[in-house]
Amino acid sequence: MRRKTGFKLVSTVWALLLAVVLGGAFAVVPVAAALPDGSIVRLELLREYGRDQVGAKVLSTLPEFQRALTPPVAEGVGALGAPKNGVRLYAVEYATRGVDGAPVVASGLVIIPTLSGPRPIVSYQQGMILDPLDAPSTLRSGEATAMLHVFAAYGYVVTMPDYIGQGRSPARHPFLHAATEASAGIHLLEATRRLCAQLDVPLSGKLFLAGLSQGGHATMALHRLLESGGGTPVTASAPISGPYQLMPCWRLWLREGDASAPMVMSKLVLTFAEIARVSGNDAFLPGWKRRADDLLYGRRSSAAHVRESFPPEISSVFRAGFLRAVEQGSHPICRFLALNDVDNWAPKTPIRLYYSTKDTLVPQEIALATQSRMKRLGAPVEAIDVGPVSHGRSFMPSLLASRTWFDSLLSGVPESF
Repeated sequence: MRRKTGFKLVSTVWALLLAVVLGGAFAVVPVAAALPDGSIVRLELLREYGRDQVGAKVLSTLPEFQRALTPPVAEGVGALGAPKNGVRLYAVEYATRGVDGAPVVASGLVIIPTLSGPRPIVSYQQGMILDPLDAPSTLRSGEATAMLHVFAAYGYVVTMPDYIGQGRSPARHPFLHAATEASAGIHLLEATRRLCAQLDVPLSGKLFLAGLSQGGHATMALHRLLESGGGTPVTASAPISGPYQLMPCWRLWLREGDASAPMVMSKLVLTFAEIARVSGNDAFLPGWKRRADDLLYGRRSSAAHVRESFPPEISSVFRAGFLRAVEQGSHPICRFLALNDVDNWAPKTPIRLYYSTKDTLVPQEIALATQSRMKRLGAPVEAIDVGPVSHGRSFMPSLLASRTWFDSLLSGVPESF
């Protein structure tokens, strides 16, 4: 493959639209003319690995993988075989749109396999992170490591948006906001096509989607946008343990009492109170709005510190009256929760919703209800149980299963079970 050096960045005539956070709000200030969506603002080659440095053998030595190394996962990894190729990893900053539709800069990771012939793309949307620098483009993401070894080492171009406000993006992150999740994904895909054209990397036209947790929600939002005429047709999609219906998730958090629920609910309330233009003071117990905002959006803290700082009881963070109002659907935030559901449409291409039966953060009821809702609309959707594992541990078995499925769709050879 002929490799071009000195990638030509967008002309300074267009100039960079810097995102400036105003008093904690999602607004941005344009300092120059807006760039076309998907334009590459800045590009950095982060790493280059040969074929002997990637693949299942290396993956099995990683600590985050060992934690998820259940027998079905180990068997799946063994079936991957030797990697096909080496990879190049790029951090890409690109033009996209913020909550209000104004131009903003986001970042993401693009992994390009070093082999000849047309390559498929898999767009992977990461799960929630607590330190904004634990994003794919910083190479501090375990999910990015897995995508490198499970997909990129076997010929897939991998794209992983950091989302707005994470990684190298200076804006405030709008958590579970479907429109910006989708725009961050689709515009990184456009930037990736530009990059591949510049590097003479041929693409096959096959596009797959996947994502865990928040990334499952983002995957559905991106799929919906792509099918509405926003880009390359989707070949297949594999969301994993995603909160596709936000109000039902809220009620299940109240019922199940997962220890992470107060933290997740706080991030959700802070996002949608801002978008709804309500103070959010009625939601939190005294002192907790400022504390939650500081932990989740203020000065940088480690993920462990953020988790340890939230009590496991929802009643220790939120006012009882607010919880009742949301559950009854009478609080202004409820409308914005409903607007960000991502299962109220009928895709043309197949979706597999991977879930686990021991997940208390996004219980199996969500995937099953989403399957029912979308099937009633005529969608080719199937919920897949990956076993009695927790929310986080549903990742690796689901990822390996999706890789097998995607491979079968590329080859035309049915899966063997």
